[in-house]
Amino acid sequence: MNKPFFSIVVPTKNRPELLSSVINSILEQDFQDFELIISDNSDTADSQNVVSSYSDVRIKYFKTGSLSMVDNWNFGCSNVTGKYLLIIIDKYYMKPHVLSLLYSNICVNNPCVISWRIDIEPLNSQRLLHFHGKNTTYSKNTSEIIGNIVRMDGSFEDTDLLLPRGRNCCISESLYRRIVNRTGSFSSGFSPDYSIAFKILFETRSIMIMDCSLYSLHNNLEKYSNGRMSVTGSSQLLNYMGVSNDIYTTVMYGQPIPIFTSLSAIIYEFMSVSKQYGFHGTICESNYYVALYQLISSDARLFGRHWRYRRIQLNLLKNKLIESDLDSNLKEELFKLFRRIDIHFPLVLLRKIKCHVFRKIMHYMEMHVYEYYT
Repeated sequence: MNKPFFSIVVPTKNRPELLSSVINSILEQDFQDFELIISDNSDTADSQNVVSSYSDVRIKYFKTGSLSMVDNWNFGCSNVTGKYLLIIIDKYYMKPHVLSLLYSNICVNNPCVISWRIDIEPLNSQRLLHFHGKNTTYSKNTSEIIGNIVRMDGSFEDTDLLLPRGRNCCISESLYRRIVNRTGSFSSGFSPDYSIAFKILFETRSIMIMDCSLYSLHNNLEKYSNGRMSVTGSSQLLNYMGVSNDIYTTVMYGQPIPIFTSLSAIIYEFMSVSKQYGFHGTICESNYYVALYQLISSDARLFGRHWRYRRIQLNLLKNKLIESDLDSNLKEELFKLFRRIDIHFPLVLLRKIKCHVFRKIMHYMEMHVYEYYT
């Protein structure tokens, strides 16, 4: 039996309302040489019923259940037979012609990994069909990316967008096997996407980046976002990930600063993976304090109903800075920077509100025009 060129893995749990859109976006691709593996970690049969409505022989359905989020990702990936592996989350939408575009790129460049950006668009938006960006490819040295992470300087946010986090990349079967053979699993820790990203960085010398969006995130509600649930301290995150409350303790005390945010989880994964690869670099602690404070302070979502949680985190961060071994002059400079961040927070909030209102207006106009002409 011939191998399919692409193996596409869709890990899911208790989200039957999202499955049809991602399955349809894959089956409607013009490049047809693929298999679709659905790793369903749901507690009920609702998602299975959705998959049963499709008769395509390329769909391989697995009911897992009672697995952690990481183990569910690993189970789906362990059943691939294709030459290249893609992971797409159930709340994503694969844009038209993505597989044919990747196939053409692979035939020309033969990369072991290709990474791309992800849009955030409503499911009924016509922009889902468009590739946003320059549609160009370039190579990035992985040692440079690792250096940016270790320094935690102003370029970290841009670096984060480049990371091949499993859910925004295509990797070769050989790279997948190398990672599993070296570390024991494809993803690990608490954040499967970031653990995959860091394993890819340590396993390869360079990654190919497509400067355009191939997926769209069409449902960014808090209940569907692990990042949002983590920064708001939501207990729903523990249930979805299939882990206990120990996650907070483990992540908090596995890194320089015991604060649980999406950034701290990322750094925890980086430190865990770096140990597996014998990398002894240490995170720049002072820049990490600043990055955490900036993240917590500038998050407009925490200004509303989650403001108490935000204030507790900021106070804890300040106390940890006082207790740290950093030079006293450096501590004072960091506190001055914190105060400047606090002063600018209302302006950040205003900009976020203006952007949100603008997006709402543009979406309304887009849908009005679409409905008028249809």
